[in-house]
Amino acid sequence: MRDGATTTPWFDYWLATPDELRAAVAESAWTLEALERDPAGPGYIARLRC
Repeated sequence: MRDGATTTPWFDYWLATPDELRAAVAESAWTLEALERDPAGPGYIARLRC
C-alpha cells in the first residue's frame, strides 16, 4: 500500500487471472462487462460496472 511517502511491502496492484476476477465479482454489486485479451501476451483489460 502507498500513502504519500509511506509504503508497505504490499504490492500496489492485484494481478488477478480472468477466472479470479470473475470469481471476485460474482457475488458483488459489480459485473464484468468485457474482458479483452492481449493477443501478444498474457495481459487483458477488464471493464467492470457497478
